[in-house]
Amino acid sequence: LTGYVVATLIASVGYISSAIRRLNVLDSDVLMSTRLECLLYAFHLSAFPFSDVLTTICLFWLTMEHVMAAWFPDMYAKLTSATLKLLASISTMLALAITMLSWVYMLQSKDLHVSARCTLHECTAPWIYTVVYIVPLFFVIMTMIVHVATAVFVKIVQRQNATLYAELLHHIRRVSYIITTLFMTFTTERLIQLLHVPDAYREVVATMLWTLSGLNLSIQSMLYIYAYPNLRSEAAKVFKSCSCKLKW
Repeated sequence: LTGYVVATLIASVGYISSAIRRLNVLDSDVLMSTRLECLLYAFHLSAFPFSDVLTTICLFWLTMEHVMAAWFPDMYAKLTSATLKLLASISTMLALAITMLSWVYMLQSKDLHVSARCTLHECTAPWIYTVVYIVPLFFVIMTMIVHVATAVFVKIVQRQNATLYAELLHHIRRVSYIITTLFMTFTTERLIQLLHVPDAYREVVATMLWTLSGLNLSIQSMLYIYAYPNLRSEAAKVFKSCSCKLKW
């Protein structure tokens, strides 16, 4: 879940950047910007694809961890923190690689003018935008399928061994809030993008999608706090540990 939290924080900063950019466009007479200017000054162009990919991949690994705990307990017992860190590193590198593809394309066409709002679909190549569209959608669908299958399996097995699987089922239920909400918002957002929208309503739909994604972040944060009420105490321990290490 650490990778998920980091990705959500990056997405939050991205939405702040996007909102500031939109307000600046409304308050000024500047209607166009070059892709290079967007790359340098619009952080959301990097934050959105990176956070979408990293969020969905991290939740997928979390559901696979539940699978191992439920179906392969012996293998799960051998799972080390080093393995989890390796998976987190691979996920981060994949998200960064997809984001860097967008950077390279924007640098290659740096003098091309686009809307001053610097939207991702205007600044990057269509095939890169498709990758950013498909990869998170694939992982969020797979996450939902694996999560539901694991929850059903644990619920059935719990009747035979309530003590062994009670804690796992409790954890799965807590994560269900996050996975279900993310699945609904991701699929809704991408299904709307598949619709053939007339040019007259394209701007309205784009604003709706942007608002929906921002609302998703707020909902995710509230659900995370609800699912993990001891989040503040755990965070306090982390910061306290870090402050102790920094003392000379």
